[in-house]
Amino acid sequence: MKLRFALLAGLSLGAALTFTQCSPVSNCTKSNCLGCCDANGRCATGTTDTGCGKDGVQCVACAVGQQCITNVCAVIINGTGGGSSGTGGGTTTAGGSAQGGGTVTAGGTAAAGGTATAGGTATGGGVATGGGMATGGGTGTGGGSSCRVIAFIDGNPSGGVYQATQSGTQMVWGVSFTAPSGGGQFTRLNLQLYHAMGQVPTFPVNGSIPATTNFSTCDQCFQMAIACNANGTVCNGDYIATRGTYSFTSGVANSSSGTFVGEANNLHFQAWDLANDRPVTGQPCIDVTRMTWNARWP
Repeated sequence: MKLRFALLAGLSLGAALTFTQCSPVSNCTKSNCLGCCDANGRCATGTTDTGCGKDGVQCVACAVGQQCITNVCAVIINGTGGGSSGTGGGTTTAGGSAQGGGTVTAGGTAAAGGTATAGGTATGGGVATGGGMATGGGTGTGGGSSCRVIAFIDGNPSGGVYQATQSGTQMVWGVSFTAPSGGGQFTRLNLQLYHAMGQVPTFPVNGSIPATTNFSTCDQCFQMAIACNANGTVCNGDYIATRGTYSFTSGVANSSSGTFVGEANNLHFQAWDLANDRPVTGQPCIDVTRMTWNARWP
């Protein structure tokens, strides 16, 4: 059995999170601020919904319906409650149906991005109001079970690692970072790519997460923990990605200095009992539309 994510304990978690830290210097610029520059010209962390940004740009307030995730304003969509059908990225609530990215509430029908309010029908771009809201990308199935949708996660942590595991029989690139998820809580993500000793893969490494994936044997591993404290050490719920596509675009196989870069799309995270390596039933799933990372160490 492989060591799953144990390597991350060897990282300084502070180092893994330093990409969101910055000193409160004045005359804020890209050269001296990893977060964003506030209205007073001072470097801010850039991780709040009212002051979001990175790499010394001007802080911005995220729009309604967005949250600041790893220093980027991103749409957070929560789809719940009795949707009967959804296709082409549409989302439904209160028994409605949607196609082609449409939005519908209170039993209305919308296609091609249209708007429906209180049972009406419309096409041609708009927003649904009245009796509930669902927006593109969510999924709804009978009985009220649906996935929380995170549209985009941008991870550029300075803490990554390349090291041997299990008595040196395997090597692994790994990175861990946290993202604010609202209400003073955080989400921690662990990403890893394993390979046998002496068999460094040729990048890019592209593929899809197999349907048979599990925690103990995954070679391309995406793990999420929710409801965490700020440093990601205490969480309340573990997930692993059981489907989706990935592209590990580059990795430097050097334990003292290197990088680990890639992206993943349409990741479906399922609640998981890590100790017994099996899915947890009755828990909501989480879908991540797109995730990117660019880790570097030391």
